[in-house]
Amino acid sequence: MSTTFIWDGDTPVLRFPLKDGTTLKDNSLCAVEFHIMDKKGTTLVARRPGIAVSPRAGGMVDLMLQGDETDWAGLGTTLIVKPIIHVPIDPTGAPHTAQLLSDGSFENLVVPPSSGYNVWFHGGSTSNCFYTRYGPENGLVDTAPPSIYGHYIQVTAGTNATNEYLAQSILGTTVVGHVYSGGVWARGENCQGAPDNTWCAAIYMGAYATLEGSYTNFDSGTFNWTFYRVSHRVTIGGADGVQFQLRTMYPALGGGSGAMKRLLVDDAYFFRGTWATYTPEPMRVVVKPRRRTTKWVNQIAAIGSFEVDSNGDGVPDGWYSTNARIMSLDSKYFYTGSKSLKIAPTGVGALYFRTAIRGAFKAGELWEVSFRLKNLAPISRGSVFTLSLFTNTFDSSLGKQTYSTSLPPGPVNWSRYSASLLLAADRAVLYFELRAIGTVGTFWIDDAQFTRVM
Repeated sequence: MSTTFIWDGDTPVLRFPLKDGTTLKDNSLCAVEFHIMDKKGTTLVARRPGIAVSPRAGGMVDLMLQGDETDWAGLGTTLIVKPIIHVPIDPTGAPHTAQLLSDGSFENLVVPPSSGYNVWFHGGSTSNCFYTRYGPENGLVDTAPPSIYGHYIQVTAGTNATNEYLAQSILGTTVVGHVYSGGVWARGENCQGAPDNTWCAAIYMGAYATLEGSYTNFDSGTFNWTFYRVSHRVTIGGADGVQFQLRTMYPALGGGSGAMKRLLVDDAYFFRGTWATYTPEPMRVVVKPRRRTTKWVNQIAAIGSFEVDSNGDGVPDGWYSTNARIMSLDSKYFYTGSKSLKIAPTGVGALYFRTAIRGAFKAGELWEVSFRLKNLAPISRGSVFTLSLFTNTFDSSLGKQTYSTSLPPGPVNWSRYSASLLLAADRAVLYFELRAIGTVGTFWIDDAQFTRVM
């Protein structure tokens, strides 16, 4: 394997070709993880996901480096990257050429209460177990990386002491003695605590009351994208179909409620056969030095004055909103340029308005976000009305940092408000966010800035 930098100077991404000899392999037929070591061979990261590049038949896989794997000395540094490739093997011992799931990467999924593409749900809102389909375009801008391929599913567990799961069924009969295997990528935040946070990849078959099967538990706590595998040898023959499930294990663990924040799942595999794991020779990769950002230069000047809304959805270009219906560009009031962003929340639902800034952010630097705020009458603030600057949970081994400034009810006339954050670790992405929960009123914002202060 060789490697190429494809996004240097911003978030470094290494692109690897998957080859069997000289032939590029379809990345939809395998899963790739990486171990990362320093030049002395000391492990820095025990596992890191390989991101499938489209088109998948092209056989390319990306590795996105974290903020604390960058080099600031100006001379470059060397990382040792060790690929680990998980390959489905059919009963003859040959690599599998077919995936038995209709939509393993959740590209065509219809979320509850409907189901589609041979994917179905046990639970849904009636069981207080929620599934949400997201993709890289959703503006949450979950980096490191956003998904393994295309869309992913976000699962939020409820409190009912029952099994809850999403599943894809493999139609047809089973044969005693056949081995089926599955695999899925998962990433979790705050998945520790009560039993209902114990999710797993599972293979089940038979009538629901008399299931047989095997499962592999996901990690607890907070963990980055990890590939989980499971295999099961069928002992029930006949007309019973086999299902690949992502499920909670309430009955086995006694039920109860938990505090799971988020579980993301993506790129599931299912086939008849077993898994084989290959470890090619480690590669030495030179990481180029990254230039520090100049102080007091607005890094979002191109989008900070809210001048353009190309698709007319109410959300200015370069930004994401959870509620586009309450916002629009307004030329009546503005602080800079010729427009501002008018926002009129009604107290229903939560507003998260944000942008992600990718770049080279070094430990010890002080970064600041700010904007100008105007309102003609006092705002009912609700439970949350803040401006925030925060980091990505998975961008550093130190986890997430955040700082928020409460915004006043006003009225104010283009007053400046800011939030600053002293970075405890090198980062590759920072987030600028306005959050309003339960807020009622009308206000305008303009002149958004994101600058390095120190």
